Formats: sequence, structure tokens, C-alpha cells
Amino acid sequence: IHKMISYPTHPDIIVPYRLSTLSACTRLFSDEMASGNWRNAVKLGMYILIQYCLIYPPYHPMVAQHFLLLSKSCWNAIIKEKLRDEFRFK
Repeated sequence: IHKMISYPTHPDIIVPYRLSTLSACTRLFSDEMASGNWRNAVKLGMYILIQYCLIYPPYHPMVAQHFLLLSKSCWNAIIKEKLRDEFRFK
């Protein structure tokens, strides 16, 4: 949560339906993917997907692109969890 608060929003209160919150979450989503924090990226990606589905019409290219990024995050989160479990039981 401290990392989320460090991303600028206007005003300083994070309101779920504001575009400034969506913008901050999108930047945080990219940063979480870049640093390999896949579980956080999946959570942020789901929030962003819901917002995109409310903003964009069906089959919009932005929604499709986000689905691809979210799929990548989900896949990597699953693989990372499997690897962690595999090494934990050995």
C-alpha cells in the first residue's frame, strides 16, 4: 500500500472511479510487472480491466491489449507460485 500511495494522484485521496487513480494504477501495474511482482500485478490488472470495460466499448483495442498483459501476469504468477511450492517441499 505504501508503494501505491507514492504514485501521484489528484487529490491525495485515492478514489476508485477517478481517472487519476486509473492512471496511477496503470503506471504501478507496469512497474510491478517490470519488477516481477506478479501477484500484485494481477490484482492491479484486474482493477484496470474492470475500469477499461466501463470506459471503452466492447472489442476496443485497448481492452484487448490489456487482456494480453493481464494474461502474461496471471501466467507468470502461476508459474512463480508453482516453482515456490516445488522448492518448498524438497
